[in-house]
Amino acid sequence: MLLLAVTALLTACVSPDDLRAAPEDTWTWQVNQNYQRFAHCLTEALNSAPVHSWFYQAPRPITSFDEQWQRRRVILKSIDPLGVEQVHIEVDGIDAHDTRIIAGAKNLEAFGGGAPMIYVRAYVDVCARA
Repeated sequence: MLLLAVTALLTACVSPDDLRAAPEDTWTWQVNQNYQRFAHCLTEALNSAPVHSWFYQAPRPITSFDEQWQRRRVILKSIDPLGVEQVHIEVDGIDAHDTRIIAGAKNLEAFGGGAPMIYVRAYVDVCARA
């Protein structure tokens, strides 16, 4: 209870501009899977994760799934209630069975929030084995 109160106090003073300026963690992977299959797996895994907090006391699902057919790319984004993009994931098809994933996620720990890249990394690993 005390932790929730402290978190609420810390986040009450944080503006969307502060969040936009927060540093990002960036990771890159290459997996032996079709990019479309992988993007769907990653979206479903992140959206069905147990309730957790990346910053607020709410799940942070993927809010945008943009498939660019000609470029063999899917761009996944998680945008918080203040309109700040907390996670940006590009899933690029190198060929029919090879995919490159580039993910950037805000590190919000300085503001009393979480580190969404921890979840992204975990679910990339899950989908890479699927």
